[in-house]
Amino acid sequence: MTDPKDDIPQELKELCISALSLALEADGAPERCLNRLCRRQGHCHLPMDDNGPGACGGGPIPGRVAAEAALMLAFRLEE
Repeated sequence: MTDPKDDIPQELKELCISALSLALEADGAPERCLNRLCRRQGHCHLPMDDNGPGACGGGPIPGRVAAEAALMLAFRLEE
């Protein structure tokens, strides 16, 4: 049996990470992040692996931030 994650195109995975990173940046995650690179550069470096996005060093991702990322994706995919 194949894993459903294997059917997701890499381009869509990258688009999801971009939307989530942008929503996290708007929420101020880089300023409170444990990752020095995020704090220094002022933008999110959310890791991505085969299992999806890694943990945000800025703390738990609030539901409203995930909702904002979902809206960004919906808008982008509708174009």
